[in-house]
Amino acid sequence: MSAIYKLLTRWWTAFALAAALAMLGAAHAFERFGGMPPCNLCLKQREVYWAAVAIAGAATFWALFSRASRGTPRIASFLLAVVFLTGAVTAGFHAGGELKWWSLPATCMAAPSTSIDLSALTA
Repeated sequence: MSAIYKLLTRWWTAFALAAALAMLGAAHAFERFGGMPPCNLCLKQREVYWAAVAIAGAATFWALFSRASRGTPRIASFLLAVVFLTGAVTAGFHAGGELKWWSLPATCMAAPSTSIDLSALTA
């Protein structure tokens, strides 16, 4: 148990980087393979995770450069906490709107996916 704890506390920024990249990958997969075009709020959520990638990537680079002997700068911890909290609030607002608990902004309407059939192409 001590080895797992040491691994997680020493390289937590790498895990935060992996989590942010996984969220972005899932969002792009839903768009590409699921045929779900993103709305404006979806794109704002992605901006939050891109910020997390930048901060966690810089902090992980710092940990690699210093061989994690000096630890991660505390400012990275604070910034990542703010970024992930912002992402959670944005996601909660978006989910509440999708569940019809409250109304979403007018810019949060995804464009309808148009299906193209062969007869329309040949006409």
